[in-house]
Amino acid sequence: METFIPCHGLLCYLNPGPFNKKENAFIVIIASTSANTALGADVLAVQRLCYNITPNPGTSVFLLFSSQLLGYGIGGMMRSILLYPSKMLYPSVLPLLSMFDALYEGRMAAQKKLRIFYMVFAYIFWELFPEWIFLLLTGFSIFCLAAPNNFFF
Repeated sequence: METFIPCHGLLCYLNPGPFNKKENAFIVIIASTSANTALGADVLAVQRLCYNITPNPGTSVFLLFSSQLLGYGIGGMMRSILLYPSKMLYPSVLPLLSMFDALYEGRMAAQKKLRIFYMVFAYIFWELFPEWIFLLLTGFSIFCLAAPNNFFF
């Protein structure tokens, strides 16, 4: 962003400067939290779809707020267990930490990590693309296309 936003003139205050690891981690945290919905919304959807009950909008809002705040409250009470031990290991975060280290270090080990990351990304794309295409192709029946008026196909 720093290369595209002007650093001189009237709009110079919009230029944030170079990105650092903390800002990038913050963006990843915000994106990952916005990718999930509140579980209270599932309760409201089941009420409406399965039981034909349309809840009151005020009740729906209070249900969502209370379920979210209850989770934040439990998280706050458990912070001495979850947050303060500096030796705590969260295995799901280790790949992200390794990627951030590789992106913001300019050494040879960082280049090796980035090369492995790009190879894994290419392999995942190589696997997902054919699975998506061939899954799409299973919806077409060649026999039905060849003989559309045949009783058996």
